[in-house]
Amino acid sequence: MIDNMYLTFFLGDEEYALPVENIVEVSTLTTVRPIPMTSQYYKGIIKLRGNLVSIIDTRLLLNMEKNDTSDSSIICKIDDLWFGYLVDDIGEMITIDQNTITQQTIEGDTDRIKGIARIGKRVIIVLNINNLK
Repeated sequence: MIDNMYLTFFLGDEEYALPVENIVEVSTLTTVRPIPMTSQYYKGIIKLRGNLVSIIDTRLLLNMEKNDTSDSSIICKIDDLWFGYLVDDIGEMITIDQNTITQQTIEGDTDRIKGIARIGKRVIIVLNINNLK
C-alpha cells in the first residue's frame, strides 16, 4: 500500500523519511538559479521537464548546520507545487506502519515533523511533507 511507503534519506547521521506518494524522482542536483530576497534555506529554482522546481536546503529548513557538499535531491510534488529537497544521502524505500509513528515531545518548531518511527534498531524521523513548503 503506497500510504505506508516512505523514502529514507540522511542529514548527517540522522535518518529521515518522506512519503513516496509525493516523490517524483531522486536526482543529482543541476545548476540552481538563485532568487534574491528569499529565505536562507531557499536555494533557488531549476526547470525539470517543463516544471519550475523550488530547491530547498533541507538542513537549513530544519535548523541544522549547512553542508555545501549536498547534491542529492528528492523532487516532490505537493498539491500543484514542485520542490526539490537537498539531502546528504539517499537511503531506501521502506514500509512504515502508521501506528508505529509516535508523537514525541520535542521542543522547538516541530510542525515539520510528523513523528518518530522505530524499525528494529533504527530511529527514523518522519517529516510532515505538507509543512515543508
